[in-house]
Amino acid sequence: MDPVVATLLANLAEISARNTTSAIIDKINTAKAKKRDEETIQILSEIVNALIQDREDLVTVAQGLKQQLVSQQISDDDIKHIVETVVPLIETIGNFGENQSVAAVEPLRPLLSQDTLKVLQTLGFSYREAIGEPLTSVVRSYISSLEKSSSNRGQRTRK
Repeated sequence: MDPVVATLLANLAEISARNTTSAIIDKINTAKAKKRDEETIQILSEIVNALIQDREDLVTVAQGLKQQLVSQQISDDDIKHIVETVVPLIETIGNFGENQSVAAVEPLRPLLSQDTLKVLQTLGFSYREAIGEPLTSVVRSYISSLEKSSSNRGQRTRK
């Protein structure tokens, strides 16, 4: 689980446990039992303030969870753009190879349809984690290898 989401869910659990209904009722009954108006008013004010703070904390957690959800979802326009870009790219790459490459592209076409991508996302598939992060790692490794090979060439020419 994403550490940010785990932290938000832990905060949610803490807030939920902090002022349960039974705890609040016990505090109110204890305050009323003392039969001192000023003290009862003070305790009730503290309860109200704690509940207001809990509400604010819950709103913050909800906004954080929403932000995490939105950051993991791809919009319909983005999905459409991916389909319109990736499918032709795969077809172009397939055309450079043999007929087997073209045949290998065909099964990918339904997988890269807007409907399939939307359903997978609805089921919780994270494109950024599954595709974006590994792709970023591959590109990072490729660039690092280019840097290493150019520095190795530079060292060889100096010798």
